[in-house]
Amino acid sequence: MISRLCFTLFLILIVVPSCDKNDDSISGITETDALGNIISTDERDWQITSSNHSSGSMPSLQPAYPNPTDGPLTFRFGFPDTMRVTIQIKNSKRVIRTLLDNEFRQIGYHTIQWDLKDDEGNIVPNGLYRCVFSFSSGTKTSKGYGDIEVDVL
Repeated sequence: MISRLCFTLFLILIVVPSCDKNDDSISGITETDALGNIISTDERDWQITSSNHSSGSMPSLQPAYPNPTDGPLTFRFGFPDTMRVTIQIKNSKRVIRTLLDNEFRQIGYHTIQWDLKDDEGNIVPNGLYRCVFSFSSGTKTSKGYGDIEVDVL
């Protein structure tokens, strides 16, 4: 009985906090200039967070630029195989804009711009947003994200 209690406490105190909770909280951004040069880095930004692709076929993300932004924002991503791509912008509560919805993209690097508008065509308010990427090729899938700061004058 005591060993079961100790094991349960171990799980609660050690294992549970380290589990990936698919946390949507935004803790910071990777700052970039207008050319995409990195000024400062948030280590959790612009990474593939889950994948069943092999290392040679995994997509890649580069930090959005410029970030923070007051105008159009550019996203750059790439992959060694043709893939379907979904890119969505989220605020703290919901998806506010879908830039690509399960669209085919060929091998190589691609860029796409966000005009800082939501799906209804309204300029989004100042704040922090998350760009969520989903990539798929057959049964292989990958997901990643990066955080953005909008500071419209």
